[in-house]
Amino acid sequence: MKTTRAVRLLASLTTWSGRRCLAVMLVASLGGNALAAEASGEALNAAVRRIVMNHCGSCHDGSRVSANPAALKIFDLRDEDWTAQMSEEQVLKLNGRGKSLRPADRARLSKFVDRVLESRRASSQ
Repeated sequence: MKTTRAVRLLASLTTWSGRRCLAVMLVASLGGNALAAEASGEALNAAVRRIVMNHCGSCHDGSRVSANPAALKIFDLRDEDWTAQMSEEQVLKLNGRGKSLRPADRARLSKFVDRVLESRRASSQ
């Protein structure tokens, strides 16, 4: 009786080295995507921080003389997680504030807002 290639593959997965090989393949395929998503998330955060710093920093950067105390109560760009103190409604309003941005920057801001809200919803579950 001939052993097919699939049967030999399945049989090899019952050995320690076969299971280890499968684990490495899974981590490589899933972990690579997770790292890419994390990296793109970090790049998006940095891009949006630059956009917001350029367009909102005069009021929302507490290190500037022009900083507005009322604006700093909503968010301060000196904070690493500058959206942390914002309500969901305030985060959503970022999209409205970005109407004067270039289309590419507006798209980045919208994606960022979506990620912030998704992250909050996921952490509250």
